[in-house]
Amino acid sequence: PIHAARAILDEGETLRWAGHSRELVARYGLQSIDPAAMVTPAARRRLEAHLAGVRPPQTGTVGAVCLDAAGALAAATSTGGRVAKHPGRVGDSALVGAGTWADRRTCAVSATGAGEAFMRALYGHEVHARMLLAGQSLPAAAATALEGVRAAGGLGGAICISARGEVAMPCTEAQMSRAWRIGDAPIATALAAEGDPPPPRR
Repeated sequence: PIHAARAILDEGETLRWAGHSRELVARYGLQSIDPAAMVTPAARRRLEAHLAGVRPPQTGTVGAVCLDAAGALAAATSTGGRVAKHPGRVGDSALVGAGTWADRRTCAVSATGAGEAFMRALYGHEVHARMLLAGQSLPAAAATALEGVRAAGGLGGAICISARGEVAMPCTEAQMSRAWRIGDAPIATALAAEGDPPPPRR
């Protein structure tokens, strides 16, 4: 998904939500995956549980944020979708300003959770705006904006990095798997809602 998004961005194409995927694969020389490969036994079990009235956990979003040595910020988010979603549903991951955001002046953000609430709150842009216009630190902006998502009816979390190298990973769910690395330090991981990384070394 990231290679496809980058190819479309580099060509100046508009955002697309469905259709013509084979044409895009051929046009940009991308790797094609058989849709049947996405239907795993675990996915079938989640669907069966949902149809039986049991709410399965919503999992599968993968995100990344990065600040490189030249000061460039980047964010990428690939959604795991929702079990039994309505055909044509577009979640927050694909919408810049909702579940994904990067601006060299402030921060990069990748979010996961109740997509519709993240869209209503424009979470990624809200973090950016709080830093740029209100002078908030990344941890304060990310946490406060996440309360806006809660007020919009959803829970979730995000991984964020600022132009200064601050890292914040707020979460209103019970847990969110995440990992980070600052400079040449060892990779660190966390699962519980608490456990954010320390401030960056100067």
